[in-house]
Amino acid sequence: MNGSEFERENTVTDALSAAPASKPAEPAREHSWRPPAEGLYDPSLEKDSCGVGFIANIKGKKSHQIVSDALNILCNLEHRGAVGADPRAGDGAGILVQIPHAFFARKTKELGFTLPQPGDYAVGALFMPKEKAWRKVIQSIIANQIKDEQLTLLGWRDVPVDNFSLGETVKPTEPAHMQVFIGRGAHIKNDEQFERRLYILRKSISQAIYQRRDRGLAGYYPVSMSCRTVIYKACSSPINSPSIIPT
Repeated sequence: MNGSEFERENTVTDALSAAPASKPAEPAREHSWRPPAEGLYDPSLEKDSCGVGFIANIKGKKSHQIVSDALNILCNLEHRGAVGADPRAGDGAGILVQIPHAFFARKTKELGFTLPQPGDYAVGALFMPKEKAWRKVIQSIIANQIKDEQLTLLGWRDVPVDNFSLGETVKPTEPAHMQVFIGRGAHIKNDEQFERRLYILRKSISQAIYQRRDRGLAGYYPVSMSCRTVIYKACSSPINSPSIIPT
């Protein structure tokens, strides 16, 4: 037996002899890893998320500063999604905001159509294919589905983008970003009914598109469709600013 083996054997022996011989073993205790419900926290509502931040005005005041602060949070969340071998290729990042009615009213007026009062219209944020002919087909499908749901197509808007932060592996698959504006109609009495109808509309549009072309090849994805909120979402670098800037 060499010196290190002798020392290790005697260390183990001394440790065993020093331990109390008659102490009963404690039963294993199961840990839930979740604290009990308290205040606004309810463990039944808990779910995993990656890189999420919230900015709000506690008095409910709307301002561009909230959007600006949300973008700052987004830029500071280095790990806000999966990242590939290209560090500028991620699985998407974005912000969800209340529909900025004054902003959209001004922008759509420049495009030649007028929005009704807040709550009487919805905004659909869409990833669309770069292929113009196929994009036109998708727009016609969406128009037909809106009509079938007894809603009103108010107009379209091309969303301005800045793709400087996208990696070279991402740019070939970068979608076109469009917004569709949908009027709710007099037969829909409130926001809740409108939101349910928009959910059905979003599903029926996707089904009609994917029947024409396989989902993986369609180049279409509905980011959001709501009369309350709109999502600005894009693939972007985990350490740089998002490629869609609401301006």
